[in-house]
Amino acid sequence: MPELPAPRALPEFTRSLRGFAAVHALGERSHDVVFVPFVEARRGAHTARTLSDQLRALDAATLRLVFMSAIESIATERWPSSPPDRRAMIALLTDAAAPVFEALQRCDRAARWLSGAGEADRDGCWQGWVNALGLLYRSLDAFWTAIQPTVAPLPERLRAPITTTRTMVQQ
Repeated sequence: MPELPAPRALPEFTRSLRGFAAVHALGERSHDVVFVPFVEARRGAHTARTLSDQLRALDAATLRLVFMSAIESIATERWPSSPPDRRAMIALLTDAAAPVFEALQRCDRAARWLSGAGEADRDGCWQGWVNALGLLYRSLDAFWTAIQPTVAPLPERLRAPITTTRTMVQQ
C-alpha cells in the first residue's frame, strides 16, 4: 500500500441536514444515539494528522456497528420489557435504515480505493470518498426524519407491551 499523504479538509456534512438540526429533536436521547457517533467520527477525521487517520476515524465497518447498536438502543428504550415488540421495532428500524447501510458500503468501497490509490488517481478517489460520505450523512438524516413518528415518546398509558394488551383482550 502506498504511503498516504497528509489529510485534506473535509466538508461540513451536517450543515444542510434538516433532521439533524430539528429543534424538536435536539436533546432527545434517540436523536443523540443516532447522530453523535457520526458527528464524533467527522470531528476525529477533521483533527487527523494523516489521511490514514482520517480513513480510520470514518471507518464504515465501525460506523455500521455503532449504528446498529443505536437501532437496538432505541428499540430497547421504547420496549424495555417486551422482547417481541423490541424485535419488531428493530426490524422496522433496520428496514428504514437500508439506505444508510448501502451508503456505508459505498464509503467502505471508496475508502479502500482511496487507501490503495497511486498519486495520479488520488484526487479522484478522494472526491469519490467525500461524495460517499456526503451520501451517508444525507441518508442518516433521511432515516431520522422517516423514523420520527415511530420513535417519538409515547404517553405512559400506551407503553404497555402489545403482548400484554393481546392477553387482556383475549380474557
